[in-house]
Amino acid sequence: MRIRRFFGQNRQTFFLWFLISGIVTIWMGKNKNTEFKTLDSSEKRAKQEEKQKEERKENERIARGCILVIQSILRKYLVLPLLIIAKNIVRILLFQPPEWYEDLKEWNREVHVKCTYNGVQLSEREFPKNWLIEGIQIKILFPFRPKPWRRSKLRSHHRDPSRPR
Repeated sequence: MRIRRFFGQNRQTFFLWFLISGIVTIWMGKNKNTEFKTLDSSEKRAKQEEKQKEERKENERIARGCILVIQSILRKYLVLPLLIIAKNIVRILLFQPPEWYEDLKEWNREVHVKCTYNGVQLSEREFPKNWLIEGIQIKILFPFRPKPWRRSKLRSHHRDPSRPR
């Protein structure tokens, strides 16, 4: 009862005291640290955003490295052999001689070289320890391009002597 009576009688006084103390602290400059607190919180927020960006970049490198390795393996051992098979089957169906030997010879020349972002060549058989974090690039030397037909060696060297040049 006493508490109720105290707050009931002095409610206006309590509110007035709270209001005046707030105005005085702002006016006297006691609340100068709020500016620094906002700067500190903005700095903290900026640092957190920077850390998140770095983590995002690291995750992107990991994802990109994995995707590049998978794409390289699929290209070398799945897509290109299927293209060679399909091309030569179509040539057989069109009553043209197949070019298995030439295509396989060109396909075997294709080399996938693993490099760092700086272009430093890595081992052909093994990956370095931190390749996911540091990042990787794959350079294809002598890329195989399936050709629908090739020039015949006989035809390119044969010239008819009766035809004028």
